[in-house]
Amino acid sequence: MAAGYKLTIKNQQGEVIALSTEEEHGHPDITNVSFKMNTIDDNTRNRADSVRCEIVIEGMITKENKESTKQLANWAKNSADKAIYRDVELVVHERRNCTGEVLRRYEINTMFVIDYEEVFGKESDSGVYTLFLAQREGNGKKDVFSK
Repeated sequence: MAAGYKLTIKNQQGEVIALSTEEEHGHPDITNVSFKMNTIDDNTRNRADSVRCEIVIEGMITKENKESTKQLANWAKNSADKAIYRDVELVVHERRNCTGEVLRRYEINTMFVIDYEEVFGKESDSGVYTLFLAQREGNGKKDVFSK
């Protein structure tokens, strides 16, 4: 059985972007998630400063979530100093409908968008988005797994 995901992204003004696999409107907002601890420096002796969290979120763009995915795209192009950093919470559930046991809860601050992509095909009335997030360098010392 497929896992379920709930993604919450907060900016410093408290505005929230929320996506999940709960199919309230017939389609999941999120179809796939990848989490990685990446050593971004060849000097691995000081891993606390050279490791960052990275998350890749893939999902569908539908008429029901078009505003949320538009907010993701706008965040991706925003280059204003502090506005690029957001706090991200990603909860992974045992079942796609998010009713199963919580397997992981990631709480990561100071994340920013590395890449954002949207693809629309001829055969479908919806699109697909891919959001690649990374944590600001030097913040790897903080625990990302919630208790």
